[in-house]
Amino acid sequence: MAERSATQAVRADGPAQPLSARMTEGPPDIQALYREHFRFVWRCLRRLGVLSAGMDDAVQEVFLVAHRRSADF
Repeated sequence: MAERSATQAVRADGPAQPLSARMTEGPPDIQALYREHFRFVWRCLRRLGVLSAGMDDAVQEVFLVAHRRSADF
């Protein structure tokens, strides 16, 4: 049940404002970005065929790239 271990780490109490509304306040906090979009990223990677054994690494890579490139959008 490794697929659920990462999901359980996500807190249910996400940020009060959507990330798009906070973008004008400067670069997003990586924790807020993760909380808000983890489930979507996980589902997309699963549908793209990422196996359970590599899911944690793939999700982490997505968020690292998003964080590094946050100034670009």
